[in-house]
Amino acid sequence: MKRVVLAVLALGFGILAGGCQAAGNGELVYEETISPNESYVTDQADIVYYTVQVYQDSHNQITVETQSNSGFFDPVEYTVDFDESISEENVEVEWTTMMGSPDPSAEDQLGVADISLSWEGEVFSESKVNFLNGGLQMIADHYN
Repeated sequence: MKRVVLAVLALGFGILAGGCQAAGNGELVYEETISPNESYVTDQADIVYYTVQVYQDSHNQITVETQSNSGFFDPVEYTVDFDESISEENVEVEWTTMMGSPDPSAEDQLGVADISLSWEGEVFSESKVNFLNGGLQMIADHYN
């Protein structure tokens, strides 16, 4: 019964996440999906995925979207105004555990994405998304 409930929840969240990818956000510039627990679970239905997507529209507004099939995460979306066209090379995502380590373990899995947008070597927007509680922390949001 637990597997059926998990499968239904995963399907439901997958449909909701798919619906969040509005075409109005522009062109997909960057996408990364990881699984923090794939190495630690025995049942495929228990695998959790975290996704970061970065879009840019025709006015150079950047939209960052984060999604997960976890029932503990509410999708996060924010925009950054910029005056240049960016590419995948301008986006960096560093994953860490809740304890701040880049090296995950079964007890301390990846769950925080540090998302940096840069231009000509200077970071103009940086945020941390906590996939375990749905939090967003803006670290730096400025133009140099």
